[in-house]
Amino acid sequence: MSGRLFIERCTAPALFHRLPGAEVYHRLDCKHHTRLKLYAVSRLAEVRDGRVLVHFSADAVTLTFNRTGNNAQSVTVSTEGIAGVSAELLSVSHSMKTSGSAITSSILCPDANGNTSPTITYVMAVNNLPADYKFNSIGIDIHALNGAGAYQESSDGVDRLWNVDIQTGASETALSAFASASDIDIAAGVNPDGARHKVWDFTASDEMAATSPHIIKLTVTKGSANGGCFFGISSVTLSGSGSTVDPDPDPEPSAGKTYTIKWKNNTSDYMTEAADGGIVISPYATHNKIFWELIPTGKTNCYYVRNTATGRYIGSCNMQPSSNSKVRMSDTPVEYYISKSSSTSGDNKGCWWMSSTDCSGYDSETSGARCLNKDGASTSIITWTTGVSNVGSYWTLTESEDLYETRPFNPAEAVGQADFFYHIIDGSNQSMALTHDMTWQKTAETENQKWYFVGSSNKDGGYIIVDASSNTPANSGAKYRVVENGNLTISFIGADNQRLSIGGVNEFLIRSMRSKLALDLQIYSMPCGSVADFYVTNATVISEGVTLHYPMPVRNGSSVSYPSASRPTDKYTIVSRDMIMVTEAGFTVNVKLNTTPSETVKAYLYFDWNRDGVFEETVELETGREMTSQTIIPPVGDENLGMSRMRLRLTDNGLTEAEDEVHGQVIDFKVKNLGPAVDTRYNPTVGVNDSHRGSAMYDENTKTAIATPCGTAAFLLWKEDMRILSTDATFEVEPMAVKRHLTAVFSPNLDPKTGISQEILATEAQGVAVTLTEDKTVNVITDTRVHHIFVFNTKGDIAAHVAGSSSLCISSIQSGIYIVKAITANGTATSKIAL
Repeated sequence: MSGRLFIERCTAPALFHRLPGAEVYHRLDCKHHTRLKLYAVSRLAEVRDGRVLVHFSADAVTLTFNRTGNNAQSVTVSTEGIAGVSAELLSVSHSMKTSGSAITSSILCPDANGNTSPTITYVMAVNNLPADYKFNSIGIDIHALNGAGAYQESSDGVDRLWNVDIQTGASETALSAFASASDIDIAAGVNPDGARHKVWDFTASDEMAATSPHIIKLTVTKGSANGGCFFGISSVTLSGSGSTVDPDPDPEPSAGKTYTIKWKNNTSDYMTEAADGGIVISPYATHNKIFWELIPTGKTNCYYVRNTATGRYIGSCNMQPSSNSKVRMSDTPVEYYISKSSSTSGDNKGCWWMSSTDCSGYDSETSGARCLNKDGASTSIITWTTGVSNVGSYWTLTESEDLYETRPFNPAEAVGQADFFYHIIDGSNQSMALTHDMTWQKTAETENQKWYFVGSSNKDGGYIIVDASSNTPANSGAKYRVVENGNLTISFIGADNQRLSIGGVNEFLIRSMRSKLALDLQIYSMPCGSVADFYVTNATVISEGVTLHYPMPVRNGSSVSYPSASRPTDKYTIVSRDMIMVTEAGFTVNVKLNTTPSETVKAYLYFDWNRDGVFEETVELETGREMTSQTIIPPVGDENLGMSRMRLRLTDNGLTEAEDEVHGQVIDFKVKNLGPAVDTRYNPTVGVNDSHRGSAMYDENTKTAIATPCGTAAFLLWKEDMRILSTDATFEVEPMAVKRHLTAVFSPNLDPKTGISQEILATEAQGVAVTLTEDKTVNVITDTRVHHIFVFNTKGDIAAHVAGSSSLCISSIQSGIYIVKAITANGTATSKIAL
């Protein structure tokens, strides 16, 4: 049978056929009677009639690195294998090499030459390993490098021997021996296969029980001979006799199976459908859309590539190769030619390239066919060309279960233990909310629309939907799996495999409820997402002749200017220092962008008039470089009056809800709804920023606001709230249908005599006034008893005082500025005087 073993269909977990002289086995597919690739097996569970039955109980855990500097603090660690496990690099004994032809950010290479007899240590911690997890093998991917950071060659006859000692334990002070090896030549045997590095396995005699954290310390020293070598590592893998054998990393694509598509070799970057319909790379996580089905089209090596979570397909890559040619998902299947690279070495050895068949030369790797490529400057998947030197265009296909878990909520562990509460919104997206009698009503932050979910995953049976106001499970505690529908909605699938239907609706949105504090303070969710190349340079809201500006006006010398905004650093902005008053007469919104947007860019206005935390009204703007809304009429009713929120949202990701993820920009404005419009016109009231700096008045005849500075003060500007209106002291303002208050702003007044009158020296306080006569006598005018008259100098010292009298002669006091304080039965009066 020449190494092939055909068997009957069976229910064994896995079947392997041992090749002579090696711990390597052919895996046999019981269903199709076909031989798959080779797998390494560390321990046999059972051998029967020449067949090996292997039972698996736990996953291997692999640590990979990303280094941005030359020390341990610059290294982040990614993990694969068991959800929830994380890791960190605690220390490295030496600073690390950061440059060289073989040095990448994934390699940790201490700058210590083996011929100097160094003692190199790496210490790392693995967190959140399952309590029952055990391992007896640690595999280290080791690189042999020279002083220039290039790979060492074993063909030169130089010995590059190292000793490696591994200790593990619950802390750095409680380590025990795990395994060790002496005089391993880390450059030997790595070049012929083209990888230039390989995984060395260190196996303990007994299994090690996991702790959390679990510390791993590698100590590396010079062996008996080392002609010069640097020791680098790029991954560390924990596995055991119960560990799952890694899936075939490069299977022949097959119908009816699920795959992950990982970027070339030795990475943790998985091809992922993004929320905006783009395609990116992301870490392995079951909540990321990383699972794909390859559907044969009937042509050799041709497939539709379908995402299992959304049902959408990878769209065409037939675009000009560029970082701007980002490939997107498509609702319509697009045929792809998928073929293995002809390269026998390097990162793309054994990997696949993928070209849509509408590209010229799609089936020829050497012709530079356009294909799927991981953009080197971002996480995006773009169009680039094939070619064995274009390593960014190559991918690893790995057969997998479809483990995608859509969970638009944080579940509770048990009924009555919820920390997070939600609305269940109808799939028509009309802002309707579910009530406890299984009917629909307008969404509001009320108790009768408050729900939470109990469960851990779809795989473990799904989730119970619970009425939060009474902690009552819906439908007698039935469990439902949560699935996506491909249109941003989810459905609940019951034990009968049927969708839960409520009032004829079976597609839903899940939206977080706001806390009472968030409602009282009008705290809204800031959408996730990122900024784009298009953005708002100017926006205005015009109501009853009053204009709110974004960005706000600024004083520029003797005039007011209206600046344009530059590209924002964050996708979200709130205009918190200004507001606009609106009435039932309506208002308009004008928006200007930095560039003419593409047809995929959409602009929306959202309003939360009743301040319940939900944007209940949506207005779409006709997209262009300059946009003007229709006249927007605020709703009437007392519940809609007062300060509320208007949100402007621009995005090109196809999402339309006010708090959806955005690729573009979101700007929030404060809007005060005054209610019905009136025919009455109101003159503005005026005031000053400081009565000692100047005065202000409104002349009804000339319809002007007039500001007059006092002393050495200078007039600066008129403002309304925080909005600058004018830098002219005489400012024309027509009466308006809304009440307005204008403030004249002056610079400081340094004249000490400001505010002193020669006739009446104090404002009245309960019928009390203070005067100063020419003979320098202070008189307190009141119809009640005067208890005391005090005269203070500017240092706060008493310069003169009388009790029980309504007058006080101060002719003996030297010239200066003084404060008079009169205490009477009717109250206290104060005045500033100058002698």
